[in-house]
Amino acid sequence: MAGVEKKRYVNGLVLGKFMPPHIGHEYLIENALSSCEKLTILVYSLPSHPIDGDTRASWMRELFPDARVLHVRDFIPIYAESDPRYWRMWAAQVKQNHPEHIDAIFSSEDYGYRLSEELGAEHVCVDKQRATFRISASEIRNDPLGHIYLVSSVARPYFRNKPKAKLI
Repeated sequence: MAGVEKKRYVNGLVLGKFMPPHIGHEYLIENALSSCEKLTILVYSLPSHPIDGDTRASWMRELFPDARVLHVRDFIPIYAESDPRYWRMWAAQVKQNHPEHIDAIFSSEDYGYRLSEELGAEHVCVDKQRATFRISASEIRNDPLGHIYLVSSVARPYFRNKPKAKLI
């Protein structure tokens, strides 16, 4: 069909806590959606996280109805230094939840390179320097109302209903 560009990848993956989702996440995921025929967003959560994982997965489904959103609740160490099996555990978790071959992992973080290697996928690094949007979810959690304009629209009501306390 003339004028329609073929997507570069069949199956793409974005993973994160999205605690909360913000315009930087949206930028990353829009880049992934424009490059993949099918995109899966994997939302990772623990019971100890200050924002419930089901809430975050729901936000991601609302923001990206054209993506498959999966919510993973299984404990995996957060830092590679904490367990020598770290990368194998993450790769196994991704494969368990996404049995189809993943062609590309999209991230703005260094972990994307190693996880991509473990999964036999390409890593597509999107704006690692945060040149487009200079914000992180931890900054938002540290001062939710001070950064409310950077929070994704679906998550703003959550923060407006919270006291000014930090959500760390």
